[in-house]
Amino acid sequence: MLGIAFAGEPPSSNLQVAWYGGEANPTLMHVRSERASWRLQKHARLDKRLQTGWWRISVSSNTTPADAMMLSFSDAFDSTLTLFVAPDYQPQPGRLFDPEHEQLGSRQRLSFKLHRAALQAPIYLMVQGGRAQPIQMELETETQFANTDRNWVRFNVIVQFGLLLLALISAGQAIALRQWSILYLSAWCLSASVQFMGISGEIAHLPFGRWLLPHGMFIYYAMALLAGMQIFWYWRQFLDLNLHLPRVDSLIKMLLATLLLCFFALLLTGNAHAWIGQAGNTAVFACQSVILVSAAWLALKGHRNARFYLVTTTPLAIVTIVRIAGFALGEASPAWVNYLFPIAMLATGILIILMLALRSRQRDNERLIAYQRANSDSLTGLYNRLALEQQLRLLFSQTALPQRPLIALFFDLDHFKKINDSFGHEVGDHALVAFGKAVQGELRKTDFFARLGGEEFVLLVEGVDLEYAVRFAERLRLVVLNKCATIAARPIGLTVSIGVAARDAQTKAPEDLLRQADTAAYRAKQSGRNRVVRFGDFSDLLNPSTPQ
Repeated sequence: MLGIAFAGEPPSSNLQVAWYGGEANPTLMHVRSERASWRLQKHARLDKRLQTGWWRISVSSNTTPADAMMLSFSDAFDSTLTLFVAPDYQPQPGRLFDPEHEQLGSRQRLSFKLHRAALQAPIYLMVQGGRAQPIQMELETETQFANTDRNWVRFNVIVQFGLLLLALISAGQAIALRQWSILYLSAWCLSASVQFMGISGEIAHLPFGRWLLPHGMFIYYAMALLAGMQIFWYWRQFLDLNLHLPRVDSLIKMLLATLLLCFFALLLTGNAHAWIGQAGNTAVFACQSVILVSAAWLALKGHRNARFYLVTTTPLAIVTIVRIAGFALGEASPAWVNYLFPIAMLATGILIILMLALRSRQRDNERLIAYQRANSDSLTGLYNRLALEQQLRLLFSQTALPQRPLIALFFDLDHFKKINDSFGHEVGDHALVAFGKAVQGELRKTDFFARLGGEEFVLLVEGVDLEYAVRFAERLRLVVLNKCATIAARPIGLTVSIGVAARDAQTKAPEDLLRQADTAAYRAKQSGRNRVVRFGDFSDLLNPSTPQ
């Protein structure tokens, strides 16, 4: 367990914060001497909805500071904070993604190390730039700060590694299943991983990280926009919105076009302007809400993919909507949202991949069942004529002479019409099933046994010579004679005539081999039935003692 502590929730109670509401652009000397223009805030945070400017921070009288404390600021991503502390009140500028700023630990929060003397007098802070979202602050000991930061780093690394792994797995799924739309999911996981890497400052640990770090907000905005476009495009395709809800699909395309324009604006300006973030967040909020409502509607109509979407993505959709709503209202993001959002992304990716794997397996089973139905005889369960022709062509193309011979055995049940006429078609059907089971019990796994039609069956055998095949056919004839004498308590005395043919240099086509075996079986019937005949010499090789 990581033992994650939700830093900043509730805001630190050991700080008193006031905002300077006096004249514009005052100097430090002026704000220090001013008394009436300071407005005390209820919480230990910098409310950016007032305006950027000067703030005064005081440590509560009931707090005994340690020799060194850490003053940290959350959500100060694109703001420049300049700290002035006693005794000399020299400016200490800090920017979260500034590689020159000496930062203890990760860059989850902008932090300043303060000694006890600095905490015994008011601290003045000048805020420049940034978003309208409040900046929360926390005063902790170095140990507390390091523990909280360490937990965050562990958490962040798990999320980033998990998303990268999901990107690879989903890309493999797309290639294996040849479902290229899954690549949108892979790209989403990759973009989300880089997005968190940019906003957390972990990008500084990559090659050229010192050069990339100042562009952390740019990378975050770019990856967030790309991730939104990729996942929403994937879901609109997955839900078949163009078929079921074409007007909604057109609306989503317009929102995705807005995200694309924001992305190009970001690239052209080279700066993560606040209006780009606001426009992008609005489009993401609308797109997420529309898709969620549309999926719920389709699920009520029995749409299976919509149910899949709701199961895998509803938590992430709700957290995303709450998070963006907080941005729009200028509220600080609760710590639980900051942790739950990446968890929801990772969980969503895992669920989607698991569900896709399950659906892929179901589709494979459905295809197998469909194949079996298309290639199986409905009465006996054996392969049918279509499967036989396909297998015969396959074996004929793969079998090389003389290393691996191919033998065909043609079975023709004797007096089968008489059995149907005397005992009824139901008994005849039982006879066909019993014959198939009797022969199957003697076969190898590599042998291919099929019902050609009516009372005719074919067995394809590889890797044996013709003499062995003839003896094997005789064994099968005796098995049928013994096991199929009585069917459904009726003494039908079922027997079979068998023709044997082997592929040789004169056998040019698969149909030729089947025709030769059929000819040999016909000769067996002409010679008295219940016997085995080999194609070529048309001599009775192994005749029963009492031919029928």
